[in-house]
This record gives sequence, structure tokens and C-alpha cells, in this order.
Amino acid sequence: TIEFGPDYASAFNNRGIVKYDLSDLDGALRDYNQAIELKPDYVSAFYKRGIVKHDLSDFDGALRDYNQAIELKPDYASAFYNRGIVKYDLSDFEGALADYNKAIELKPDNASAFYNRGIVKYDLSDFEGALADYNRAIELKPDLVLAKQNKERLLDSRPKPWYKKIFKR
Repeated sequence: TIEFGPDYASAFNNRGIVKYDLSDLDGALRDYNQAIELKPDYVSAFYKRGIVKHDLSDFDGALRDYNQAIELKPDYASAFYNRGIVKYDLSDFEGALADYNKAIELKPDNASAFYNRGIVKYDLSDFEGALADYNRAIELKPDLVLAKQNKERLLDSRPKPWYKKIFKR
């Protein structure tokens, strides 16, 4: 398709998806860049390019792309979710929490968003909130092993009531 219509932005976007799936991140990045050059309001290309940039550890670039995707499509739950991942990687826990909250508001059945929000809440010392989010993630996706493991670690790290009785003087 690209040979017959080099200005066809969708073809570049689709080829970028294939290259990404083949682990050709640089090739995928070039194709997403071309798609955006041809169609500057191409939400999907910004979103997908954000994924590639994150995978290449270009966190600032990924943030810019997710911001642009959200500006173009304010109800894009996946863009909020992925932007939350980037913000977490940049140690912006409050920003990550806000993005996960928005992702959950827009798509309340996203188990991964609850799981990741649980991690952020744990890091912010909101242990009860973290536990609630891990439980919700497990409820939505019972095979989400990481949520089960984090829940168990959280429960194991809490003081047991019998400790208080034994050591109480």
C-alpha cells in the first residue's frame, strides 16, 4: 500500500504496528513519525509512538506523545493508563495516581489499572488503598498473578494482631 500511496498515513501506522510486533523499534518509530507527519492529528500513531518511546527509555518523548493523544482524544483510557506508567517510571507518583484514577474512571473494568494504582498507593504508604486495588484487580482478572503476589506481600508485611498481644506489656 505504501508503494502505491506514500501519503497514506494509515499504511505507515499499520506497518509501524507490524515492525513493533517484530521488535523493530527503530523501524516502528520511523513509521509512526511518518504517519504523524502525514496526519498531525493521528491519535493512534501518537499513542503507539509513545509506547515505542517508552520501550526505548525516552520517557519525556513518551510523555509528550501520550499528552498529545489525550489532547486529541480526552477520553482515551489507554493513553491515561500508559502515561501513568511513564509518570511512575519518572517517580511522579502523584501524577501516576491521577492518570490511573482517570483511566479507571473511563474504563472501570481495567484490572491492570487497578493493579498499577495499587503499586502507586503502596509506594505512597496508602496500604489499605493498595490492598483494595489489588483485590479489585484480582476480582476483575482472577489470573493476574502479580496482583495476588503483591497482595500477599502486603498482607505479610503488616503487623499481625497476635504480635501485639505477645509483646504488649
